[in-house]
Amino acid sequence: MWTKEASKKIADILNIIADPPNLRPHPEDFSGSVMIFDGGQVIYQTGITRFEFSDGTIAFFGTNREFELTINFASGETVSIRVV
Repeated sequence: MWTKEASKKIADILNIIADPPNLRPHPEDFSGSVMIFDGGQVIYQTGITRFEFSDGTIAFFGTNREFELTINFASGETVSIRVV
């Protein structure tokens, strides 16, 4: 069931992806492909960007012509947003 709380969770994730708070290099990654922010980390891989949040939520999107973001919440719920 879609709730106002679910909408807020999605909005919060989108806001963090747009502007991760206190984004900085991961102290143990020398490749530059992992950054940390307050509340999680972001991993840059070829063709995909993956956000891992401290509550267990994972969000990822590809770098192709179409934009598709998938959010896997720790509760097991999944949301996909696709822009073509």
